[in-house]
Amino acid sequence: MIKIEIPSDSRIEEVQEWDVWEKEPTAFEHFYEKNESFYFLQGEAEITDQHGRLHCIKKGDFVTIDKGADTTWVVKEKVKKHFMFF
Repeated sequence: MIKIEIPSDSRIEEVQEWDVWEKEPTAFEHFYEKNESFYFLQGEAEITDQHGRLHCIKKGDFVTIDKGADTTWVVKEKVKKHFMFF
């Protein structure tokens, strides 16, 4: 499952401590061996899950992807995000 939400101010403060990942425009497949939460600082991406559902992610979105998700990412505009696996 992929959940997209607008984070609270306290959540945004919390994620500032997380690692940062950046990616130029590209397409790739990714299988989630752990849950991941991330907060987009910049960019735009489309994530398609194993059920064919398309999720459009943009700056300001807080996303959680469940362990076991099999996804295809299309990075449309350079992405920079704080992330944490759990």
